Order: sequence, then C-alpha cells, then structure tokens
Amino acid sequence: MPKFHFRPMFFVLLGCLVFAYILKPAGFIVSIVALVFISAFGGHEFKFKEVGIVAVVLAVFGVFVFVKGLTLPFPIWPAFMG
Repeated sequence: MPKFHFRPMFFVLLGCLVFAYILKPAGFIVSIVALVFISAFGGHEFKFKEVGIVAVVLAVFGVFVFVKGLTLPFPIWPAFMG
C-alpha cells in the first residue's frame, strides 16, 4: 500500500487559501505568484528559476483569460500601484 504524503496536500491547500485571502488587497498577479511559490514547496524539489518562470507564465495567462477575456472584476495590481 503506498504511503500518503501530507506535505504536498498541505502546501497546495495553503497556497489556495493565501491566494483567496490576498486577491483583493494584493491584486491578481501578486496572488498568482504567491500561489505558485507556496504550492511549489509541496514538491520534492524546488528550483527558484523554474518556479519563477511558471509563476510569470501563469500570471500573464490568467490576466488575459480571466481579467481581459472573461472580464472578471479582479484587481490586476495592488491598489497603491494603480
């Protein structure tokens, strides 16, 4: 019987909770980057450069799909930046 690992589940859940909590004050891009970095800690290896590239690609894709394409009213940047 395979062993159940709690670490990936914990960090992915924590990333989702942080994303939901900081979406409005921090903006969509900062929230996506936080989600990706926190969730990446659940894996068995963490490479900062690779996670950074994935975070940037997902943030840009998310802005085009959800904010521009579907016109969802998410703030893109924190309030003090724009």
